[in-house]
Amino acid sequence: MKLIYVWLENYNDKIVNQEFLFSPEFKIHYDNDWNELYISRNKDYIRAFYGENVLDVAAIVGENGAGKTTVARCLYDICEGIAPIDDEGDGCAKIVIYLKEGCNGQKEKILVCYFREGISEKKVHSDMDYKLINLYA
Repeated sequence: MKLIYVWLENYNDKIVNQEFLFSPEFKIHYDNDWNELYISRNKDYIRAFYGENVLDVAAIVGENGAGKTTVARCLYDICEGIAPIDDEGDGCAKIVIYLKEGCNGQKEKILVCYFREGISEKKVHSDMDYKLINLYA
């Protein structure tokens, strides 16, 4: 599985209502006002652009104090499972999306893990096969 998207509601009062897309293969946007998630493939994406051994390249850039280290710490927490999604404290990622590669003839699938009230099949607009994983309950 690879991490492709994170939406943070509040991380340490430093990152508020921000989304981060880590794969140019997809176009993903969460509309916080309408509580709707949009997922689609990027038709302009070029597979193996960086060669067969590199999947994607993502960069976090900015001036000193812009929050690069804070984002890196948050991603570490999410990927290490320390506090991937919760409703209190520091780990306030409300939506985390992974790409699960297909194997043994199975198709790849988007896994949408969320801790947010009101997200349902009606609120996800996607042209891809996805699975909602509700961590709110």
